[in-house]
Amino acid sequence: MYETDGGPVSCASAPVTEIFQIQLPAASGAESGKDVQAAEKAWRELLGVMERGGEGAMRGAIGGRSLNLEGEVWLGIVGWENFEVSGPLR
Repeated sequence: MYETDGGPVSCASAPVTEIFQIQLPAASGAESGKDVQAAEKAWRELLGVMERGGEGAMRGAIGGRSLNLEGEVWLGIVGWENFEVSGPLR
């Protein structure tokens, strides 16, 4: 289970799906919160680069942290229209 920023429909229905999974350092309390915030910031920046370079090929994306795994994990899913992405990633 993941606490995400949206539903999986736009990603799961895409012809091409990429999954990013990042293991967060073992921390507790405030340190854990900082790690989750850093992962979310990095995810947003990565999405920005992919959206600019994908020229409309991205169908949808969701991201969030694990709720039931032993260690904290950040999961990101991106749905694409096809394998071909026009334009360089910048």
